[in-house]
Amino acid sequence: MVVIQDNDDENVAINLVNELCDVLRQSFDQKAKGIIEQCVENEQVRLNRYSIMKELDDEVYEATDDWLLHYVLHPNEAIIERFDERWGEVETKTQQRLKIIMNSHLEIIAEFFHTIEAMKNVFTLKCGDSLTFVNDLFEPASRDVNPNLLDKKLCMATLIYQYFSEESMSTHIQLRNGSIYVIQSKWQEILNSMPKLTNQMKDTFNLMKSTFETYNITYIGFFLDKIINQKRKIKKVFQSDIIDFAENSCRSTREQLLIQTLGCQAQCPGCKRLCDIDHRLHNATPVGQGENRHRCQSGHQIQALGGVRYAKGNELIIVSCEQMKDEEFSIADQNSSPICWKDFKNIHLDWDFAESNLKRHQIDVSTYIWNRISNQLCQYYRNDMEFIMPNYELVPDHFILLFGYSDHSNIANDGLSGWIFRRVERLLFSTETDVDQDRPTLRSYLPKVIDEFIRIRIKKKRFVTDRMTLIVGGPNAICLNRVTRLDEINSTQINDSISNCKKPIDFLAAFMNINDVLASIQADSKLKGLKHTIILMMEGKPDKFPFNELRKLSNNYYSTINHFWTIMLGKDDLETPKQINEIMNGTVLNINEPKDLFDVYLKIANQDADKSDPCNTTSLMQSTSTLDIWKEKKTALNDPKTSIEPLSQHKKPCEEKSNTQTVPIPGIPESLIYHQIYGISFPSKREDILPNVLLTIAEQVAPNTTEDILIPLPIFSQRSIDYLPTINIKLSVEPLGFDCNQFLACLAQDIGIDRKDLVLIEARQGTISLNARLSVMIAIDKVKRENIKDRLLSMSLPLSKNFVTIAIEANENRSKGSSSERDPIRVALENFDNTEIDRVRLTPETIDANLRMSQFMTILDQAQYEFLKKKSQQIAQCLMHAFRECSFDYKLEYALLVANQNLVNQYKEKYNRKQDNEKILFHGTSIENLHGIFQENFQYHSKAKRTDDGWYGQGIYFTSSPRKALNYAKSWNFDVFAYIICSLVAVGKSLTITNMGYRGKAMHPNYDSHYVRTSPNGGEPISNEGEPFYEEFVIKDNRRILPLFIVGIGRAYHCAIWRDAKIANEVNSSILEDMRRRLAFNIYESKTSEDTLNILKSKFFDDKMNCALITNGAHGGRELVIECRKLRLTIPIIVYCKKKSFHQQWATELGGREIKVTGNAEEIL
Repeated sequence: MVVIQDNDDENVAINLVNELCDVLRQSFDQKAKGIIEQCVENEQVRLNRYSIMKELDDEVYEATDDWLLHYVLHPNEAIIERFDERWGEVETKTQQRLKIIMNSHLEIIAEFFHTIEAMKNVFTLKCGDSLTFVNDLFEPASRDVNPNLLDKKLCMATLIYQYFSEESMSTHIQLRNGSIYVIQSKWQEILNSMPKLTNQMKDTFNLMKSTFETYNITYIGFFLDKIINQKRKIKKVFQSDIIDFAENSCRSTREQLLIQTLGCQAQCPGCKRLCDIDHRLHNATPVGQGENRHRCQSGHQIQALGGVRYAKGNELIIVSCEQMKDEEFSIADQNSSPICWKDFKNIHLDWDFAESNLKRHQIDVSTYIWNRISNQLCQYYRNDMEFIMPNYELVPDHFILLFGYSDHSNIANDGLSGWIFRRVERLLFSTETDVDQDRPTLRSYLPKVIDEFIRIRIKKKRFVTDRMTLIVGGPNAICLNRVTRLDEINSTQINDSISNCKKPIDFLAAFMNINDVLASIQADSKLKGLKHTIILMMEGKPDKFPFNELRKLSNNYYSTINHFWTIMLGKDDLETPKQINEIMNGTVLNINEPKDLFDVYLKIANQDADKSDPCNTTSLMQSTSTLDIWKEKKTALNDPKTSIEPLSQHKKPCEEKSNTQTVPIPGIPESLIYHQIYGISFPSKREDILPNVLLTIAEQVAPNTTEDILIPLPIFSQRSIDYLPTINIKLSVEPLGFDCNQFLACLAQDIGIDRKDLVLIEARQGTISLNARLSVMIAIDKVKRENIKDRLLSMSLPLSKNFVTIAIEANENRSKGSSSERDPIRVALENFDNTEIDRVRLTPETIDANLRMSQFMTILDQAQYEFLKKKSQQIAQCLMHAFRECSFDYKLEYALLVANQNLVNQYKEKYNRKQDNEKILFHGTSIENLHGIFQENFQYHSKAKRTDDGWYGQGIYFTSSPRKALNYAKSWNFDVFAYIICSLVAVGKSLTITNMGYRGKAMHPNYDSHYVRTSPNGGEPISNEGEPFYEEFVIKDNRRILPLFIVGIGRAYHCAIWRDAKIANEVNSSILEDMRRRLAFNIYESKTSEDTLNILKSKFFDDKMNCALITNGAHGGRELVIECRKLRLTIPIIVYCKKKSFHQQWATELGGREIKVTGNAEEIL
């Protein structure tokens, strides 16, 4: 019997297992923290006091009296309850993701013990229970060196490490003391019987290399047994540790978030509403001072909810803090003395009571609550007062609608004028014939629009009723419903009057009527407080416009006119509305279709703010030049003359510091920009969607298929797969007689790789040009790369280092002469010496997925290639427009056209009318859902992961903004791509949604879609018209959806902006094209300094964003550089100019090495 002597094998075995657990535990902790942070970041906009209080405010109309009382008296408890609901959703998503990485780490533990057990079995089989195995396995490399048992023990530990880390094996081991030992062949025989390890296992052991350098193993069998003995205990302890860490991390994260959500505990001393400002945003200023004063940024509530009453009369105060008058005395509670409001504000200087902060929505909410629970509140505050209507009268609004057209025949007698007049006459007042009876006219739309307008205003004002005056066209400008309550207006009378309005309006008589109406209101004590909104709707250029009457209106009644809207029907005249705007300081809106009236009047119906509101985006008191919705400009879009620019391009003063980008107002959807970019008319034409050239390509790629065919587009900017080893092949053969797939299969066999590791990216006719790239697994293996390169070079004598001629037989259809007479196949190699693939912050799996999605399967002729090139440029232009003024940037990794003739035919047969309301819309998703989307046309398969349960109904979600579509993709980080699908969608009859009432529910049965405007931050419905928003559409029937293309984009934190008024000239365009092909980030074009600064302000909102500026020296180049360096001092700047010495002078004066002046285009790169 052999007795094992004392050794350290057991301690080494225990230490090894503990070290492995520590490494895995650290890995899990780091990943778990990242997941928790990401999940919280995704929901951060919903996990704050302002968002929660806003949501609670919106729910008061559906709440019970008990809930309302609890919300008023104990708001923090209501906030915590709602926070816990939201946190529960976040925690569920977090735990699901944590479970995945938890299981992956447990699998590594299980794999380790499984491998140790397999190793034990192999040793037993190959070596028996030999106690001299370690001593016999190694011999000194030099006969002059005496064997040392301790050295051999260290060698054994090194071999174990090399196996688990898959470090390259050699026949020798050199120890740190310089000793070299030869490994006997027995070890290779053992390795051949060992199981293959996963990449996760190898990566884990790579982190333990320094630990193994201190290990020594005497008896390998004994060492393995000691490891196996720890299996059950270690697995249980490790699982318990990571579960505890995950639970504790979630718990501590919740506690920190709750503290942030509860935030400031101060209650308004006036109305008792909680302060809802985040004081951390102004941490440079002490709390309660300056910009960091306490405030109710969502609006103060009426003071009665806090038990505050007037000193005189003991009436509870049914107005908000912003509405209180300085001379009024109030009593805050039973123990307080009367104090006038002016003194009250001076005592509480740490609170902001500015009238400009008035929020009418909050007044409506709190007044509604008072109406419901006033008796309970009076009992609670021990006040004998019963419910009373506000002693501060809520003032109704008065809307004056002026509708008519001008007689163009009075202007001139030329052909153009006559044509314009006839077009207006047909549009406005022609009788409906059999030919056009289905075409809607303004006469048919306007009564419906006014009915809907009245309905919205009655619903919006709960305690007062607005009034309306309607003036319609005609020689005498008929005045209907003079200052009439909205609930008393006769819709039939309006309909008849508009239908009979067939003569040009006398604008002088019309504005005399308006002045007369306002004068009578001012003389009536009951109506004197009315605030007026005037809506002038006109077409064409009037012979004479009564500007004197307009000035009289402005001079006498300006203080009572909240808004003056001029709605232009078409663009026949811009001078008149400009003059109107200068006098009335109003807003001009252009519409081209009668149906656009709905959107315009919906905007006006939802406006509430006064002129005094500095952030009133509905008032838009600016000049006409900055407010024209339809704006002429030269552009490189499909229409060479004009393009449409939405209001998303017009910044409001109050938005300059906001991270939220401006979005289109209703009626001017962002999708209009994209239909211009893609050249699709509405109703769409078949040749715009699926031209014959695309059908030909699809047939070549997949003959006789009825499924979706995804055709990759050439990308003219650098992407992740461009770093892969590339084989560029040129050969002269007839395309019809050449099978590129067979050719590549043979080439793969010749160079010794699998066909799947050789991916075709581009194939073009002429001298056939093939661009094939090797997979990531080949790219990261230097030995394989060198072997492939050597094989390619050995096929023929090289003409240069990276350019060889391969002599192979081209095709039997070619010349029957000898092979030496045939044209050679030329091959150029790229990225074989140094792939730089480590520069790409993506996983190998992600890069390989990108490679597969970019794979091409047919040879293109020149016309086909030019078509795909144009589509690629359109998509790049779409993305440039969408992300131009955004706080992050992107890289276009690939783009795929969707071709399905059956789907197009089915769509066009069913949806080809104006009333189908077609739009270009976008849908974001993740890689796992792509297959289901295209297989079932946006009907997810049962296992597909949905973003949520459908906030606005159970349907298919789209948006008019590619940036909003990224929210659907959810997880978008450096190691994954976001996928945006662009589709043509027949929206049809749409129901406007303003709350979450349809969440998780079926859509309305009488509508084809739901439409909602959502917050850019949290995605909740927008109720205040002044707020920026995104458009979302929920589509009920997937047959209304026609996918056009899909793009994959990656996250980026680098970009450049090139400013030059002549950026589009031939020289600059050529340089730009070359730069985009060679650089791995976007270059935005800009013609003005103002546009350039807007882009930089948006990008620099994120401190991690890096931008460079390229500018010419002319047109204020020096001033632009100064302004840019105010935004960020270290911004790299290139002044690209002809007069280098002149511009170098001021660049030197400004100082800093970040400014480079050059006339050489190569130096820009």
